[in-house]
Amino acid sequence: MMIKLPDDKQAFLDDLLPRLTAVPGMAAVVIGGSLARGTARPDSDLDLALYYHDAAPFDLAAIRAIAEAISAEGTPTVTGFYQWGAWVNGGAWIKTRAGKVDFLYRSVEHVRRTIDEAHAGHTHTDYEQQPTFGFHSTIYLAETHDCVPVYDPDGVIAAPQSGGRDVSARPQSTDDHGQPVERGIHALSRAGLRGHRGRLQHGRLHHAHAVQAHACCMRSMRRISRATNARRTRSPRSPSSRKAIWRLSSPAAPPRRGSRRVSRRG
Repeated sequence: MMIKLPDDKQAFLDDLLPRLTAVPGMAAVVIGGSLARGTARPDSDLDLALYYHDAAPFDLAAIRAIAEAISAEGTPTVTGFYQWGAWVNGGAWIKTRAGKVDFLYRSVEHVRRTIDEAHAGHTHTDYEQQPTFGFHSTIYLAETHDCVPVYDPDGVIAAPQSGGRDVSARPQSTDDHGQPVERGIHALSRAGLRGHRGRLQHGRLHHAHAVQAHACCMRSMRRISRATNARRTRSPRSPSSRKAIWRLSSPAAPPRRGSRRVSRRG
């Protein structure tokens, strides 16, 4: 896949890429983010994922030297492996003459393992990695599907890209979302939307119930987004999944009793 970069970013990448590919242990370099998806703005970052093998990771001292050489504003932020967490496992933030450039470290083995697990219906959410919404392991499928390899001598990106986002259509990872979404919507309504006695205090949801409502909503939306994504290739097989999609597409308005109480006390 070829993409058209702005002239300043293309010239910058042409100069940067030979430096990165010369680093010992560099398995692949790919463009990600909005530039890869074709949705970039003039001021969008240049996101570069740097892939390495666990048994022979690239030289961090060399990465730091490159970051400092291309920086146009002081000393850039450059981390070690896994300093940002288990999923966004390190990288660099650099302000350059061509705009902001991000390096993002990616383990080939970790990405492959995560994609294989997702195809088997096993996914992970790490709320410590990116609070409050968390990092969802299926993001790796979107990353590898959308990314544009600019250096991949051994084809380490080709195999993940061939699988793409198809994981969302797997029966195990689609049908299992229906019942949890139904429970989440039910819990959300009990958390305050019906205006039950004791749920509303001083014109707003009690803090504990507001937190519960937020959590239920986010969990439900995360699951329903996967089921909806699967609909692009085929309809969800379980009635529960279809029902959850229908309920989220036509949400009920807050009951009038609860609205009056909020208006009166607000």
